[in-house]
Amino acid sequence: MVIERLITKSNSKCLVEMSDDYSVIISTDLVLEYKLHKGMQIEEDTLGSILSRQNNIDAKQTAYNYIAYKPRTESQVRSKLKEKLFPQDAIDKSIEFLYEFKYLDDEKYAMDFVKSYLNLKGAGRIKLAMELKKRGISKDHISNAIQTHFPEDAAELTMTTAISYLKKISYKTLEKQKSSLRNFLLRQGFEYNNINNTMNEIFENREQN
Repeated sequence: MVIERLITKSNSKCLVEMSDDYSVIISTDLVLEYKLHKGMQIEEDTLGSILSRQNNIDAKQTAYNYIAYKPRTESQVRSKLKEKLFPQDAIDKSIEFLYEFKYLDDEKYAMDFVKSYLNLKGAGRIKLAMELKKRGISKDHISNAIQTHFPEDAAELTMTTAISYLKKISYKTLEKQKSSLRNFLLRQGFEYNNINNTMNEIFENREQN
């Protein structure tokens, strides 16, 4: 193919129009490196090399933008790049890049997630493990994070979470409060024994009053 036109799109990108109605956007660094110019004949191997390197550049930039917005897991980044249809090689190189510059750290992500989730919402071990698993965190990292930050007294956490939730549904009848609270605590992954003990303590006191 022959380059027919080069059009600067921005400070870092250039539209390269070629024969056979083929065009591609390439970083200006690659344009300069390969000395691309109007009238230049490009062999298939050279074009393939340029496109492969451009994929790597675009994938790294996409991955960086995605993780710069808020912390992500390796699994989340891989899913985002697959969604953008980047080839596997470009995805792998992007993940290596993120690890090299310490933008990715699944172990730290798990630790921070458990601390934050417990502070904001309150949850049992089951819920925390499920949420981390959805984000692609390994079993070892999940176990370590929960062991490190989950309180020894799960009964106290269950009670605190229950009381906080009851304030939101205080307008309901007593029976509906019971049903709603039990379902909420189950969804939050608390253990059955703690739920039953909490329910008994709360509603025995209320019924006596």
